[in-house]
Amino acid sequence: MTPLPHRLLFFSSAVVLLLGLVGLCNGAPNNSTGHPDFEIQPRPHLREEKKELAKSKGDPRGQQADDSEVEFLGDFKPEDTSNDRYVAYCADAIVMMIPGRSRKFWSYGYVYLQEAYPANCTLKYVFTTRSNPDDTFAKFGFRVTGTFKGPNIQYTSCTETDYVTLDDTEGITATYCGTSATINFITGSNYFEFHFKSQEHSPRAKGFYVTIESYYLCGGLVNSDTHGPTGYISSPLHPDNYPPNSNCFWWFTSPEKTTVKMECNSFLLEDMATFPNGTQYCVDYLSLSYEAVSSDQTTYFCNSDMDTLTKTIYSAGSNLLVNFRSDSANHFSGFNCSYDFIFFGV
Repeated sequence: MTPLPHRLLFFSSAVVLLLGLVGLCNGAPNNSTGHPDFEIQPRPHLREEKKELAKSKGDPRGQQADDSEVEFLGDFKPEDTSNDRYVAYCADAIVMMIPGRSRKFWSYGYVYLQEAYPANCTLKYVFTTRSNPDDTFAKFGFRVTGTFKGPNIQYTSCTETDYVTLDDTEGITATYCGTSATINFITGSNYFEFHFKSQEHSPRAKGFYVTIESYYLCGGLVNSDTHGPTGYISSPLHPDNYPPNSNCFWWFTSPEKTTVKMECNSFLLEDMATFPNGTQYCVDYLSLSYEAVSSDQTTYFCNSDMDTLTKTIYSAGSNLLVNFRSDSANHFSGFNCSYDFIFFGV
């Protein structure tokens, strides 16, 4: 059980929070500094100040906020979110999350105050992840799960009542409304917009409560010393359908007298399309540059061209660039390809 002084401190903090935030839901500027692991522009210096303060107090969060500790190529696990909270206000904000982290995010009043969100509330929170200078090839997406509890009124479309809209601006959009909607949203990029709107005369309800998780999507720097001698790469969200407008790069590097062997145990992309002159081309594709079959050009694979039965690729040298692209329509399960660094020198 929590000691009495902590409970008194919590009660005092809640009162101060309530008094300080009443004006925020009427369009007042957002002066909240948020969680130490968030950066809310245009005041990015606040995060650094909080990190230094945490370090001076011996708080491990001061170290956890250091991007250099983030590992790449899919080894991500959500951290414990039981004590990580972030409250949404009726304002606009940009939230920068560390790759691989997750956060609770809810509408004003949902948890501690147990009251309805205000009427005529409009918010737009843009969530994005910072990149690691040591691996600029790695890309990250977001997974948003939770609930939305709106007012019990009659409506024919969500815009006639209170609603939440999530948009990754790459072709994936979802809108949630009603008295008990389940939110389950996955982005195809490291950027998405979280919109909430309550009507001017809304009877109001509890609103939204979600977990926002930043997760590895695709791409990366693959080095034989740290990611070898074997491993695999896969399309975003595999074995589920890959998202629209994907653009992923893997850069394989190894010492001299080494080749990269690649073969795919599953490979299904969109069929080839045909130009008016009869020439066929890949719409969604996996391309490989500097491989043995075409050492000075890039070769493209689509449909089921690169399954295990028909294709095994050996790089002509110690480096190999792999690129996956998809367009805005007709998406499939994608690929899962294994790689081996093979040393052939003496």
